[in-house]
Amino acid sequence: MKFDTELPDTMTSDGVPITFHAIMVVQVTDSVSLIKNFGPDWYGNNVEEQFKTMVRQAVRKRGMNETAISTTALDTIDAEIRDALIAFLKDKSLPVKLITMTVGKANPPDAIKHQRIDTAAQEQRIQTEKQTKLAEDQRKMAEQSRADADNAYRESMHLSPEQFIQLEAIKMQAKVCGPEGKATCTFIQNGGATPVYNLGK
Repeated sequence: MKFDTELPDTMTSDGVPITFHAIMVVQVTDSVSLIKNFGPDWYGNNVEEQFKTMVRQAVRKRGMNETAISTTALDTIDAEIRDALIAFLKDKSLPVKLITMTVGKANPPDAIKHQRIDTAAQEQRIQTEKQTKLAEDQRKMAEQSRADADNAYRESMHLSPEQFIQLEAIKMQAKVCGPEGKATCTFIQNGGATPVYNLGK
């Protein structure tokens, strides 16, 4: 025989009400004696409230986080209640044998769920911001390294900043107008004019 029990607003040690769904499966070993001595509603009259009390007492020893969020305590709660139930059935001389007893995953209040979702979203946002900053820092370091290398090259060539800029312009022009470039270039020497680049398709 299978019995389902809903346990709403079960208080944890830190005062948070959580809801459980528990399932008990028992085997009747002597149905005649069971009905004769305990009546047709033997479960409701003898076991149900005691079972709920056992669950509440076990949950009250533990906090909401370990019970409802991480669920690390559920196996311990199951074992604790199972042992207590077996002892209770034997003490009451009920002709039934406990086959399985499971306290399902606890459900915290909606407010707690929303807080957990908000916290997770905030943690993810922080991680994203950290990754973005890390990428920006790496890009900044790469730019700094490139600038330091350019400056070291300029100094080794004994060039002034203006001469180095002119050299970089010549390199760019050679790349655009050279054999691999796609531009037709016209240069006016000593005229102070800006070179014209006719980019091909």
